Amino acid sequence: AEEAERRKRSEEQGAGGSGAKEGQENGSGGTVIQVQSYARGAVPGSLRKAEDKRKEERRQRKERKLLEKQKKQEELRRLKNLKRHEILRKLEEIEGIAGGTPGGLDIGDLDEDFDPDKFDKAMK
Repeated sequence: AEEAERRKRSEEQGAGGSGAKEGQENGSGGTVIQVQSYARGAVPGSLRKAEDKRKEERRQRKERKLLEKQKKQEELRRLKNLKRHEILRKLEEIEGIAGGTPGGLDIGDLDEDFDPDKFDKAMK
């Protein structure tokens, strides 16, 4: 019963008292209190500044990791190139000592996967 009365009063206040200030009557004998409201974003510098410190740290860490990864790849590429040149130099040295066998190893063989059948044919 009390809850029904409260609902009825709130409905009457909402319907009849829209725009009433504190102390004004809404027609049913009760006073209506209106809460003061403010526009959103009215003053641009009045709000608390967003904390971007963690976001910035994550971005910097991500960039640093990316640079490290690129440096690692470049170093690996450089080492592979050095190894390839060393192998080629040794092959040329072996061919020079062996007298340059015509059906021997080819430099293009280094780029392909090892095929034992193909190797056996080349060695015969």
